[in-house]
Amino acid sequence: MILIRKRSRGPARCFGDVEAYMLLSFLNEEGKTSRRRAAEYIDIGEGSVRKIADIMMRAGLVEIFQTGMFISDYGKELITLLPLRMINMEPVDCVVGSSQQAVLVKDVSEKITNGMAQRDAGIRAGSSGCTTFVFRNGKIIMPPGWDVEKASPSLSEIIAKTGITENDALIIGGDAHPPLARKAALTAAMELI
Repeated sequence: MILIRKRSRGPARCFGDVEAYMLLSFLNEEGKTSRRRAAEYIDIGEGSVRKIADIMMRAGLVEIFQTGMFISDYGKELITLLPLRMINMEPVDCVVGSSQQAVLVKDVSEKITNGMAQRDAGIRAGSSGCTTFVFRNGKIIMPPGWDVEKASPSLSEIIAKTGITENDALIIGGDAHPPLARKAALTAAMELI
């Protein structure tokens, strides 16, 4: 998925698709907000938020005013069409980190073998890692084959509340720092689409 194209010249950016999606999702949830609040949520500088917002404004995804920025109708439409969704859920014991962020990814369970690639993506993003669950053959499992409902009915119930359906994956990023948990889960999710 490409929301932010790489620069061919000039200094390297300290943001990419993960931060762009985080901004779009944050604006979708919060409504109008300031660059400062968005920067705190994403954990990047206000200047980077300004650049992301400018790129998204040129694409018609956000609108920027002196009093703040908000997602456009086109941005809302795009975010519903993308095959991923950030979900706030209660923390689960099997995920490392006191802060956790879940990302539901539609129709990608066949791309996941054992969850190690998603864990590693979370670690590369700077977090403690990610834990992955998939819905296959009517069951929520932790790859490669741990039957969550059989082993932990309470965990299965928590995961089912996210709206996971057949062939979906739920990636939960964890860290002590909430923005890193978000970045971890989104980084792992975006590698699947």
